[in-house]
Amino acid sequence: MGRTYSQLELLNSEIERIESTRFVDRLFYVLTKTKKVVLKINIPSRSLFRVNILCEDVTIVGEFEEKFTLSELTDILFKDFLDEVRKNENFDALYNRLKVRSKKKPTIRHNDCEYEIEQEGICQEVKISIERSAALRGEVLLSDLTNIYPNHMFQLESLLELILLDFLIEYSKGNTRNVVSTIINKL
Repeated sequence: MGRTYSQLELLNSEIERIESTRFVDRLFYVLTKTKKVVLKINIPSRSLFRVNILCEDVTIVGEFEEKFTLSELTDILFKDFLDEVRKNENFDALYNRLKVRSKKKPTIRHNDCEYEIEQEGICQEVKISIERSAALRGEVLLSDLTNIYPNHMFQLESLLELILLDFLIEYSKGNTRNVVSTIINKL
């Protein structure tokens, strides 16, 4: 078995399924395969509070009967990320982008001065569900990245955390426009 790229080990499971010649194994896979998968990610408490407010705003503005969730937001952001990678980025640029973002502290600009924000305190572990196909694509992307950067430490969970936190930082700085309506349009 190879390196794992998430708690779920989807890539290894898919390879094992393809390589398996036993009918029982293939049948078990078909019967247990789900459309969505559940992952655990860690979000700073303040960011979690902020993202919950954003989800409530989406629910209210969209006039949804059911609450818009963190899982739905993460799924949208991750699919956008995968689309961007498909269209624009090579692995060197992607690795450098992820490496910089994983070390970068959030900052706020005020009157031409930039202030670093200290870590936001305690992180909360939250469960999110995203589409299995997107999670598998994420693992494949990280596997491909390993071909060039064999010692990279990124996992699907850390990638999702980076994407979500980067979005929240840009949103709180006012660098994103019409966020709520854009999210509603993607649903």
